[in-house]
Amino acid sequence: MSGVRRTSSLRGVGAVLLTAGGLVAAVLVWRLAALASHRSSAVGDGSNPATYGFPLAPAAVPAHRIVASGMPKDGLPALCEPAVSSRAALAAATGRSKLLLGSDPVAGLELGGEARAYPLRFLVWHEVVNDTLGGEPIAVAHSPLTATTVAFRRQVGSRTLVLRVSGLLVNSGHLLYDPQGSLWSPLLLRPVTGPAVTEGAELEPLPLAISSWEAWCQAHPDTTVIRPDPALQREYRRDPYSSYFGSDLLRFPVDPLPPHPAYPLKEPLVAVRIGARLRAFPFQLVEQAADDQGHWTEQVEGVLLNFVSSRRPRTVTVTAAGGPLPTLYAAYFAWYAAYGPATIATRGKAERDPQPLR
Repeated sequence: MSGVRRTSSLRGVGAVLLTAGGLVAAVLVWRLAALASHRSSAVGDGSNPATYGFPLAPAAVPAHRIVASGMPKDGLPALCEPAVSSRAALAAATGRSKLLLGSDPVAGLELGGEARAYPLRFLVWHEVVNDTLGGEPIAVAHSPLTATTVAFRRQVGSRTLVLRVSGLLVNSGHLLYDPQGSLWSPLLLRPVTGPAVTEGAELEPLPLAISSWEAWCQAHPDTTVIRPDPALQREYRRDPYSSYFGSDLLRFPVDPLPPHPAYPLKEPLVAVRIGARLRAFPFQLVEQAADDQGHWTEQVEGVLLNFVSSRRPRTVTVTAAGGPLPTLYAAYFAWYAAYGPATIATRGKAERDPQPLR
């Protein structure tokens, strides 16, 4: 962290932290781009957003903030209505390979009386799952570069979105695209370019928990889990982001960045939406406030929040006494750039009065 603080570009507009991180980033991009290298008809040259074929106007963010990730459009295959299994069936299908361990983190979602788990080791190679749960079309999006994981309804107005990976980023976070060509930011919960911006569309987030597979199954014994894509079984065993998260170095432009970071830039946080407001809690804050069993309760906006932290894997889940609340996960730097410091709790309180959801 101290090396990052000594880097003056941290305070600059569009800061890009390179040096040693450049090599890490190059390996990261190479690993991911390998998935798409066989596609002769790939759209997008990996560096110029204009080559991806998306309308970049109207835009809800400055157009220069949208950058190419190094991958073409659809460089990672989105999952659409994936097959699902019970815990036992998944173990039988993968045999001795143990593709999913009890300690592996999963994004868990319960809706309409159904519970389902989305293993992060699967999501990292797809970045979005278009699914149906409890009779409702939903999506689970995971942006590895910003540690963002969000679930939301796919029904937007009269349309049911089917989202895929654009190959473009804003503030290091992935952008998804719909059949009309609009680009959507799961972290911002809204479109950033295209027709959907004019429509004033928004995404409705859902309650989500990131926990270990074992803990999720204990809390939801009847859960299902998405089945792996057989074509990617070998890839699921690798973590192309382990080096990236070994430091605070960033690969792509992010603006703004905190001038005096209160936490490591990649510190994970969990956020809840209460009414129209968002409150984000860094894992470190929750861990410091928690008792010996990892439990912490806090009254926020008149709602009693219950936090549970775990070390292996490092996770934080949050529930509300009055019922489930929409929940999002992200890295500190990404959340700061998206929503600012006023939404980030310090010792259980926001640094300033929280701002309305943008």
